[in-house]
Amino acid sequence: MDFDEELRKFARSDRPLRQMRESARWQIEIWADNECLAGEARDVSRGGLGAIVEPDLVWQTRLVVGYKVRLLFVWDNEDLDDVAPFGARIIWIRKNEKIWDIGFEFYDLDDRAETYIARYLLTRVVTRHLGSNDLA
Repeated sequence: MDFDEELRKFARSDRPLRQMRESARWQIEIWADNECLAGEARDVSRGGLGAIVEPDLVWQTRLVVGYKVRLLFVWDNEDLDDVAPFGARIIWIRKNEKIWDIGFEFYDLDDRAETYIARYLLTRVVTRHLGSNDLA
């Protein structure tokens, strides 16, 4: 599947394909130094994702722009042991007492994760342009 070619058939946007974002509700785990912080991805693109996490005292000083972590997608149809974590770095963060909103930029994505993200984005774009949101 040539993601860029297929997406161009449906999307009309001036933004580069890497920056096109779609909403998502994926559980993720954020790993650093054998510590895990659970969260939920809210939007995803081929270049990164935005996630929401609950505040955590252990992570409070770690979560700064530029900090590198390993992300793990926790998909309903995947066994956790079969999904490899991949590299990401924090590119923005908004903190308040109840929630942290964090932006991550991907690096070092494996083929499986890259393919899953490309298929998800293509499905969302096609579905939206066909006037249905059943596959979201």
